[in-house]
Amino acid sequence: MAAKKNDVVVLTGKAHEKSLCRGKTEYPWDEYAAVSKALENTTNTINPTNKQINVLINQ
Repeated sequence: MAAKKNDVVVLTGKAHEKSLCRGKTEYPWDEYAAVSKALENTTNTINPTNKQINVLINQ
């Protein structure tokens, strides 16, 4: 699933965590990878060096 035009992408501040717990199960988590995946096929980019997200708004 990728973000589409006019979608809102919310970063929950979980980037420092390496896993998410759902119920009693821990799942691997990489917020930067999730954001990169969500921004695929858009003009937005994520800089892996400083984890900065560059968003270009096309109007």
